[in-house]
Amino acid sequence: MIIIARLMGLPDALAPQLLDWSHKMVAMYQARRDETVERAAGQASAEFAACLREQIAARRRTPGDDLLSELIAARADRTSDDRAEDGSGHLTEAEMISTVVLLLNAGHEATVHAIGNGTAALLAAGIVPAPDNAEAVAEEILRHDPPLHMFTRHARQDVEIAGHLFRKDDEVGLLLAAAGRDPEAFPDPDRFDPHRPARPAHAAFGAGIHFCVGAPLARAELAIALPILFARCPGLAFAAPPRYADRYHFHGLARLDLTIAP
Repeated sequence: MIIIARLMGLPDALAPQLLDWSHKMVAMYQARRDETVERAAGQASAEFAACLREQIAARRRTPGDDLLSELIAARADRTSDDRAEDGSGHLTEAEMISTVVLLLNAGHEATVHAIGNGTAALLAAGIVPAPDNAEAVAEEILRHDPPLHMFTRHARQDVEIAGHLFRKDDEVGLLLAAAGRDPEAFPDPDRFDPHRPARPAHAAFGAGIHFCVGAPLARAELAIALPILFARCPGLAFAAPPRYADRYHFHGLARLDLTIAP
């Protein structure tokens, strides 16, 4: 969260509060959410937006070398029906807030789960990540147990794929994790193996115009963090079986209890 906050130009001191808001908002992605969860998510969204309005106002007064300042300065081609409040091509405040919320939540939650899922997979396979295999390890983590197991889209027109006719506006569930376990693309797909001789593209980051804009950062965070974790904590081992959180879209651990060598 601190990394994302710094890229956005937000103070490090905000990171714990941003984390709390993010958790409450992402809790909406649960199969059995209740009214308490929904009210907490709504309150977090309102507080998050109010905080960002203050930060946007501060950056308008004093721009910096950060993404929030870039969003304020950015212009987009717009139709006469889609102009900003001031009639310019600048992003509206609401557009900036929604963009920042998306980047903060997606940039934090998915990376946390990728690191957690990856640590569990490495320990189960008895593999120690190091700088010389870090990139291959990161790609295999994303194929084997990606942080987003499913995402949904809507068909923009009638289209037939693999013998199934999707009608315009049909909701389509994209099983990103299942694509990574496709035996036609990956031999012995359930085996965690960073040294696969052939490595077709996995779908963990999506595809096309929806390909994850944060993919280079996520890959770098995985490749940097995991070798450091295993080097600083020698003898990492499971203290209990990994326990996954009960939610969809994001797929990650609720608990990962480990021991380290004395």
